[in-house]
Amino acid sequence: MPQLHVRGPYPYTGLQVLTLSLREVASGVGTISADVPPGIYRVTAQVPGASTERLVTVSEAGETEVTDLSLDPDSIAPVYGARRSPEWRDDLIRAASRTVDVRVPDSGRRGPRGLPG
Repeated sequence: MPQLHVRGPYPYTGLQVLTLSLREVASGVGTISADVPPGIYRVTAQVPGASTERLVTVSEAGETEVTDLSLDPDSIAPVYGARRSPEWRDDLIRAASRTVDVRVPDSGRRGPRGLPG
């Protein structure tokens, strides 16, 4: 039986292989392989903020590889290949990180090195 191999652009890429009637054949993260009958399959790939899909033809003999899925993830963290988040969102994140949610009252007791304890 022919094999279909799919490799996402990132190790955290969510992958799925579906028949044209949308029945799932295989799914996984990073890379997947499946024995499939010859035919046309829908390959989907997802990362935070981006997704793509392709139709892939699997022939009767050999192996079919899908390795050219292009995705630009969305991340505020410095992840290689990620789109830069909008400046307004960065401002909101900075403001939220400076907000104190819980204040602990000072009981007057001092612990080691003179710190509140």
